Amino acid sequence: MQASDRHTWLTPVLAYLAAALILAFLSHSLPRMLPGDFVTAMYGASDVTLTAEQAADLRALYQDDSGFTAFLGRVFLLDWGYSYAFQAPVAALFFDALPWTLVLMGTAHVLSSILGFVLGVEAAWRRGTRTEKAGVGLMTVLEGIPELCSGVLLLLVFALNLGWFPAAGAQTAYADHTFVQQVADRLHHLALPLTTLVLAYFPGNFLLARAGMVMVMKHPFVLTARAKGLPPVRVRYAH
Repeated sequence: MQASDRHTWLTPVLAYLAAALILAFLSHSLPRMLPGDFVTAMYGASDVTLTAEQAADLRALYQDDSGFTAFLGRVFLLDWGYSYAFQAPVAALFFDALPWTLVLMGTAHVLSSILGFVLGVEAAWRRGTRTEKAGVGLMTVLEGIPELCSGVLLLLVFALNLGWFPAAGAQTAYADHTFVQQVADRLHHLALPLTTLVLAYFPGNFLLARAGMVMVMKHPFVLTARAKGLPPVRVRYAH
């Protein structure tokens, strides 16, 4: 491996590690720099009276007095604490949700990349036409809409008003489904969040692919291929 190749992947890796360490340090240090502690924040303004022993037990449970090195060690050991809201360890909640997140994000990136590339290439090939201008205008508008807004809009229209899709969850709870029915049910739940993310990522991919294709079309080898009489589809996607 050449030095330039090592530099290409090593620099972003080190940058991500540095950012992760900074975030971990801030997460550990900022709460401890504030006046009081979490016990006071949780119970100071309430009618609950804690003894000194109870407060010490709570601090020990959350390891409030640990240093940054110990905090970082617990992070790497997946000791992320306990969620009283969900009555489960935070690490267990994280890994329960991780597969659903990977499926959603992975599918959204794949679909938006394919759609953006294909439609961007087609728009560049039809440069100057009404179709291309309308497509660029629409993608520019979609690019400026935050995914939170489009997600809420889709939820209000298609889940709450029309009732076509579920408003929450990854699957129907306690349903006795066959394998095929379970897959269909999960795809049904996936539809709205997937559409939201595709609408968020797709415009940027479209504009990027179109701009790249416009530049490539100016090269002599493209003009040569068209002069040879090659099919337009082959020129666009193969040549």
